[in-house]
Amino acid sequence: VPAGLIAKAREAGLPVYQGYGLSECVSVNTLNLPDADNPDSVGRSLGHNTLTIENGELVASGTIFLGYLNQPQSFYPTVVKTGDLVSEEDGYYYVAGRRKNLIITSLGRNISPEWIESLLLAGGLFSQVLVVGEARPHCAALLVPRHRGVTAQMIEQHLAAVNQQLPDYARLQAWQTLPEIAADAGLFTANGKLKRQQAVTHFQTVIDTMYTPAVA
Repeated sequence: VPAGLIAKAREAGLPVYQGYGLSECVSVNTLNLPDADNPDSVGRSLGHNTLTIENGELVASGTIFLGYLNQPQSFYPTVVKTGDLVSEEDGYYYVAGRRKNLIITSLGRNISPEWIESLLLAGGLFSQVLVVGEARPHCAALLVPRHRGVTAQMIEQHLAAVNQQLPDYARLQAWQTLPEIAADAGLFTANGKLKRQQAVTHFQTVIDTMYTPAVA
């Protein structure tokens, strides 16, 4: 969750603190607290799990689940590999995104799209966003405006502000708007998250246009 969104919630009187957890770990793993709070992070370990970072991926051990129902090969694990790319500094953990979603550009840069998408969504202009750039020279974004009043100028201004928060290799150099994506299009998970790879395939033609040089 972007720190700016947390700040807005607190301004509205909501005592919001960001944390991190998985069902496989039976509870929340890390959490910010009133006396130990870094809104850019997901907080510090609560101590009931041992958390390590292996090749950038968060791995948990200790108090973890017994396994997945009807999957005997998963029973009684000693560790849980979360699949999340995480860093740690001064005891605070920072989640960059999912390992499987990592974008590798044609220039060899590794970029977590969730990082950029969270900044795009924080502006309140869009209901859905999808950052792409795999094997491409730069990142681009598909944007679903939240309402018809969102203008191209508003989008350009917001993207300029987002790019100011990103290193040059992760900045968005193209964008395209989409109409609202139908819930029955088969592009969402059961909890409403966009299925990234299916969406990329579905909108491939639109994505290609963002990387096609304009004809003068």
